Amino acid sequence: MFTIRKATPADLPAIQNVNLTNLPENYNLQLYYYHLILYPTSFVAVTPDNKIVGYCLTKIEDDDPHPVVTGQVTSISVLRTYRRLGIATKLIRAAENSMIEIFGARAMMLQVRVSNKPALHLYEKTIGFTVTKVSKHYYLDGEDALILTHNFTSDTLINKDCSSVVVDEWKKVMQEQETKQKEQPTTTN
Repeated sequence: MFTIRKATPADLPAIQNVNLTNLPENYNLQLYYYHLILYPTSFVAVTPDNKIVGYCLTKIEDDDPHPVVTGQVTSISVLRTYRRLGIATKLIRAAENSMIEIFGARAMMLQVRVSNKPALHLYEKTIGFTVTKVSKHYYLDGEDALILTHNFTSDTLINKDCSSVVVDEWKKVMQEQETKQKEQPTTTN
């Protein structure tokens, strides 16, 4: 059993440990701290004995201009012995909802190594991301990255009762977008 909760600065050493254990891309504590302070949308998975077994570090994408507010998964990792329990899915879903509730995000993006087939399967088949681009030689070792995007729908928001100026505007935009899609004529081959 595990709990998903917002990450705090006190979690940073454990988050970094999960990262160092699993990923070739390692970050210094300043990057984690920067994310937690500026973008309170990162989450950890915690066991009943308070051991952090996974994390999802996120931010608002501000490196490239996007037509809509877009969140970015900077890093996500789950300790190997805790994989295939739905932890990564729940971490991403929590981050997506937080991005909606705080920033009115309409999409989430991430990068994944082309060789990371299990993660790619999770992102595409379980969560609904689609590959939008290939970034050549993205990683330090020269491996390419797939850029994936998950465009949100009204079903993305888990807490349907959530209400704020940001969330209410987001719901309105999603409803208008989905109405337009339904009204568009379908073409057949």
